[in-house]
Amino acid sequence: LGQRLRRLAGSSLAAPMRQRKVASQGSSGTTGRWSRRRLQRRRRQRIAAASAHAVANGVPMPPEDDDSDQEFAQWFSTSGETLAWLRDGGDGAPEGFRTCGLHLFIDGLEGCPCRSITLRREAAAAFAGGVDPASCIALQRGRLAAFPPAVSHQLQKAGDGWHLIADARAVFNFELKRWQPLSWARGVYGQVVETLYVAFLPEKEPGPASGSPALFIKLGYREMVQEEEGRYDALINYVEAKSEKLRITNVPGAGMFVFRPPTSHEVFSRPCRAAEASLKTELLHSADVVVTPSGHVGDAGAFSASLEYLFVEAAPAADGSAADPLRALTRALRTFIGDEGLMPWRARAVGGGDVRRGRKRLRPWRGEIEVPDVSADASWGEAVRPSPQVAGLAAALRSRAKRAKLVGGAPSALRPTPL
Repeated sequence: LGQRLRRLAGSSLAAPMRQRKVASQGSSGTTGRWSRRRLQRRRRQRIAAASAHAVANGVPMPPEDDDSDQEFAQWFSTSGETLAWLRDGGDGAPEGFRTCGLHLFIDGLEGCPCRSITLRREAAAAFAGGVDPASCIALQRGRLAAFPPAVSHQLQKAGDGWHLIADARAVFNFELKRWQPLSWARGVYGQVVETLYVAFLPEKEPGPASGSPALFIKLGYREMVQEEEGRYDALINYVEAKSEKLRITNVPGAGMFVFRPPTSHEVFSRPCRAAEASLKTELLHSADVVVTPSGHVGDAGAFSASLEYLFVEAAPAADGSAADPLRALTRALRTFIGDEGLMPWRARAVGGGDVRRGRKRLRPWRGEIEVPDVSADASWGEAVRPSPQVAGLAAALRSRAKRAKLVGGAPSALRPTPL
């Protein structure tokens, strides 16, 4: 059913798209190339249009991850009347609904595979308590103005519930009983989660501590709105904006670890921030890696006092050979959070030209990272020091603030202004 709907939606646009593509290529050559990103966007629009058309005719789109027509038919037989009432009215009104924040939970739509459902005006007014979008003021395009009268209403899937949407520009706040900008649903009202990350990039030059292969990493924590499917693609742009050196998108061997704080840190009021500080301390004392603090540009003369930028090298083995720094870092992180299945993610961007690289996404790491178990290989990381000492180069380094005081007295920002 899903394939038939997609073919139906694509047939009406296929010919005009081919004509526009030929015209674009003929008029502007390579600069007018029909990008893959635009084709993907058009495909999503066609699928959404097909979904709306199907819902309008009482046939919702089947779930993508379920190929069983029997299970889908069974779900539709129990909820078809509710969908028909939402769209066209008549019998089949839901027995009840409840609200929580921006979420709407409707009896009869549990497990609905539709991403969005078009509503008739009366159904939307019943859910919104008769509040019209035109009666609410919000910031729109840089000015305060009331929403225009709503032309269409939708229920948009949001977790286990639904968002009530008007004209794809306003969302209804059931607690406030007001319409607000739709962008706020994924912003200030989104589900905020705290997560730790360790972004890494292979160094072209030997590591500063022992001259072995090294990684340049940035570690920290981030409070962010959780994206669909539990993915954190927004971390890529955040990390790359922090450091010009950490361009990890489409770079072989570069990636990012993303994980929640250990359960042992739930005793702290801010578990993720506490886990960040603990991880920095653990890496300084780790028997698996040798770390050298650095700055956001990867310099070796001074480092950030927050210890968020580090060069990481694998601790030398008993025979003096150098191990893979990524294997050593993976083992150190697995030991810290207690997750033997922790794996990094790759940052990938597909489509676009020389300037635009397409949307950046986190993809699973290719291949396995063979990390020996702690009890299985006692020779791993023989650099355990009974009395931990700072590596030679790291001991000679100073933070940027301390270096400024040693070289020129107080930092310029703290020096008194002459009268």
